[in-house]
Amino acid sequence: GTNTRVSYMDLETKEIFNNSAGSTNHQSTERVYENFIELLKPIKNSIVKYATCFLSGWDFKADQEILKKHFFNAIKYLNINVIDSFFENDIFAVLQSGLLDDKKGVCLISGTGVLGAAIDGESLNRTIGFGYESGEWGSGSDIGGQVIFQVLSSFQKRDVDCPILTEMVLGYFNVHNCSELAELINSPNANFDNFSKLTPIVFSALDKNCPGALKVLTKAGEELALTVISQYQFLKDNSAPLILGGGVLSNNKILPGFKEKIKEVLKKSSNEIRVVTSEPSLGSLLWSGKSINLETKNIINLISVDRRTL
Repeated sequence: GTNTRVSYMDLETKEIFNNSAGSTNHQSTERVYENFIELLKPIKNSIVKYATCFLSGWDFKADQEILKKHFFNAIKYLNINVIDSFFENDIFAVLQSGLLDDKKGVCLISGTGVLGAAIDGESLNRTIGFGYESGEWGSGSDIGGQVIFQVLSSFQKRDVDCPILTEMVLGYFNVHNCSELAELINSPNANFDNFSKLTPIVFSALDKNCPGALKVLTKAGEELALTVISQYQFLKDNSAPLILGGGVLSNNKILPGFKEKIKEVLKKSSNEIRVVTSEPSLGSLLWSGKSINLETKNIINLISVDRRTL
């Protein structure tokens, strides 16, 4: 959505290198074709045995056709011969990274949006991923919006007092009181993209035992847990590892209510959480390598996973 990473390797898996460019999500930019060219320029005039493309915006059929068109136009322009390829949503790059050598797993990402996925061998499943309207909640933007709701609800004595969170939010928006905050966020110039930047603030307030912060993050934790639970039900194997990615989950502690909700519903579940902290494009590379039966040890050694317990 904001930038795209690509990883390449030779067929002996000894030389692995990366490149980056801007967004390749056509819903975010008109420069998809140009950004694909920038990504692939280092392998101009090459033969590629297998290309795995896990892309943001890979949603409905019309979206998929647009992204494929830009990709294949770019490789034609650069004289790159791609012998075989596989396309899917970018959550599977995170999922493959966290799987390492396992065959089954569930993945949850929360950052700009929320998405869940599961894999069982060659069977793939994922959630719709359009936020509240598609039954999912817990992105950075969702949490930021809930922070505003919590602060203003507390100000109007509708909810628990949260002076710590209120002070932090007022400072962030550079306003003096909650009335000014309400006026600001309802003005024509309000930028709701900034809401996601409130996520570190609410975690900081939680560290200071703010009850409002606890309430916001518990709601997010429980909602994200429901996305995880839905994918375990697809998998029908609660012992498979849970893989987490995205800024909300990889940069912070496990959200309150998250583990508790999963254990409450699933009863018996995997005790292992794997938080992917390396570039997800390495997961795409790992998928490519496995698809053509290459030795993948060198790729796995580059993948960083923070192991936690459920």
